[in-house]
Amino acid sequence: MREYLAEHWAEPLRLNQLAAFAGVHPVYLSHAFRHHFGQTLSAYLQALRLFHATELLRSNANIGAIAVDCGFFDQSHFTHAFERQHQIPPGLYRKALAENALRQP
Repeated sequence: MREYLAEHWAEPLRLNQLAAFAGVHPVYLSHAFRHHFGQTLSAYLQALRLFHATELLRSNANIGAIAVDCGFFDQSHFTHAFERQHQIPPGLYRKALAENALRQP
């Protein structure tokens, strides 16, 4: 399942779809995933999306485009999730990256 999520993280995924892929009942998949990996499927998927978005913030891509490309509903949804994980909005994170890059010798 983690391999499937790693390949399809940017797509809109539903529990029923994932369970059908795994050949199990959705409730079983949900419970088994949490038991084995210590987090829910949705939390794991959001972490994957945030990881990829964080990498894309190193580019000049529009933050709204990054949000949608990484599977978030919109920029607001992405900003809220990003700030909850990193304690800083994505725009300020990008600015800090740029400032750090200028300081490097």
